[in-house]
Amino acid sequence: MTNNIKPEILILSNEQFGYLVDYYYYAKYLSSYFNITFICPDDNLKRIEVPEIKIIYLPKTSGWKRRLAYREILKSLIKQNCRFDLIMIGVKGGFILYDLLRKLSTIVVNDIRTLDISDSKFKRNIANAMITFESCNANFTTVISELVAKKLQLKKGKYTILPLGGNIIECENKCFDNISLIYVGTFFNRNIEVTIEGLAMYLQRHPEMCGKIHYDIIGSGQGEDKIVAAISANKMEAVVTMHGYIENHRLPKYFVKANVGVSYVPINSKYDLQHPTKTYEYLCAGMPVIATATSANKEIIRKDNGITIGDDVESFSKGIEAIINNCQFYDSVKIRQSIADSTWECVVDKLKRFIIQKIS
Repeated sequence: MTNNIKPEILILSNEQFGYLVDYYYYAKYLSSYFNITFICPDDNLKRIEVPEIKIIYLPKTSGWKRRLAYREILKSLIKQNCRFDLIMIGVKGGFILYDLLRKLSTIVVNDIRTLDISDSKFKRNIANAMITFESCNANFTTVISELVAKKLQLKKGKYTILPLGGNIIECENKCFDNISLIYVGTFFNRNIEVTIEGLAMYLQRHPEMCGKIHYDIIGSGQGEDKIVAAISANKMEAVVTMHGYIENHRLPKYFVKANVGVSYVPINSKYDLQHPTKTYEYLCAGMPVIATATSANKEIIRKDNGITIGDDVESFSKGIEAIINNCQFYDSVKIRQSIADSTWECVVDKLKRFIIQKIS
């Protein structure tokens, strides 16, 4: 990084730019130090542009056709005599791209953000074995957590932890005169209707809280119909607002309003080791979190920043009660401090130093 010439970095993502929060912040913050080229699919979502980043979209394809589309773009870059100082790849089934990636850079980093979440245990095992195989073929590996690294049987000393993060949202210390719950995330296979039923159960037990509690649900994906049905069936229209998808840059105002985050993930082998992004974001906004007791959530949530619960209706109801009973003990400043090293700026600064070390 001499003579004011920025190194060239290529990032390949499995998700459209802006819709996988990790890679959005990777590219955004790294662009101050490197020239970033970003290859991703076009998933028919609104395109999010960052002027400093060159985004190359795949044709609208899926499955193996999508992998072949990555190959065609890489071949085009090779024909243009493009060279990159480092390539970071986070593409499922990316092993079919390595022969081309090697022609574009001598340094390929396999970035592991998630384990496979297929319903079939057999398919998960095969897919996770493939992730491990891809890691063996890369020069270096970055992985989201020690839990995931252990599950994939990555060799100690052969990987670097690159965790999730959140953005500190500066707002006044949360008060609890009224309770404002918030869930932000995917609806796919999350059973968010359970939280609505749990809230309804809580209000049945505590009618004095009617009019003093509200729940904002933000997200998208298969399962939205079950959420809408649960709101109607439990007569919660005045208590629960289903917003649908809201872009990341528009979320802060909702985090400022809310005072309790809902990090609800079903407790099963598919999700047990996956760190939910929004757990970090709720904490960065200074609010306590009701989180299902997955191994990943239990690494983050402790007595002074929230509570862990089971993934059933009764447990969620009791979780709300516990949070409200303990609300006088929560302090937004201390909650933010509990993950002070996990802001996106800190995470990407670690990635920046990793890249500089590898390309120097």
